[in-house]
Amino acid sequence: MNKHIIDGLEVLHIPNAFSDDVLRKWEDFYINVPFFNCGGDRDENAKRYFTAGLNLVDYINIFPVNDVIKHARVISPDCKKLSYHASLINAIGSNQIFEPHTDTDKFELGENEFYTVVLWFGNPHWDHVSGGSLVLGDQQDFIIPNRYNDLVIFPGQMLHTMESHTSNLTRVTVYSSFTNQFNNLAAEILAKNCW
Repeated sequence: MNKHIIDGLEVLHIPNAFSDDVLRKWEDFYINVPFFNCGGDRDENAKRYFTAGLNLVDYINIFPVNDVIKHARVISPDCKKLSYHASLINAIGSNQIFEPHTDTDKFELGENEFYTVVLWFGNPHWDHVSGGSLVLGDQQDFIIPNRYNDLVIFPGQMLHTMESHTSNLTRVTVYSSFTNQFNNLAAEILAKNCW
């Protein structure tokens, strides 16, 4: 595990995060997932990428959530299973450009609140030299290469984007968020489910 401080915030980078068993489950799962176009249909310059929801049951069945929570606690000590908020699978083609953003730009975090992002690089065929890395920080100068099965955990208030890529493959990531800010349906479901 590699720990970095960027703009005063902690970032974890965990190379080769999950076991072969997890990777087998993922590879069987993601090739059958229906994706939806999130780009603009009328503006040919609009960003075009695809996303698919990853429901809580599938997330639990694929990923070792206890391990994810343990890593997330390094950044957000109050993170727990009930902090699970959402997961998405993002699929992004070549030459896409995204503006740097934070995942908390639409709301303020209170003094004891956290919003933690867990990003996993999920294309088993990816060649990281083609780009598609995660770019972090106010200066946009800290880069974590897109390598299959690497996990990156960072605070949602950190400025980030993705490096454009030129691969003929699709950049696939699993984005998950954990927070203590929202009282959401996932918390009710988890209260009834023992992981």
